[in-house]
Amino acid sequence: MLWQPELIWTHDVCDALIVAAYFSIPFVLLRLLRLRRNIEFGEMLGLFASFIRACGMTHVLSIATMWISASPAISMAGNSPAGRAPARPGSR
Repeated sequence: MLWQPELIWTHDVCDALIVAAYFSIPFVLLRLLRLRRNIEFGEMLGLFASFIRACGMTHVLSIATMWISASPAISMAGNSPAGRAPARPGSR
């Protein structure tokens, strides 16, 4: 792959915006749970918030692997989907 700075920055900026979106969703969901204690499936909503946060971490690791090529971040990027797995069965 040719390392074109414009392409790298485009990917990183897009990933950063996606990270901001992924991290704001759990914040809003957990705030909703705190304000409204009568939500019927509160535990499931909490699991969903942790799942969404873990999905955002894949984009954080994508940014890290772009800039730190020979690092443990590469193996962490591969293990990141495994981190989402425990939250998924509880949300079904």
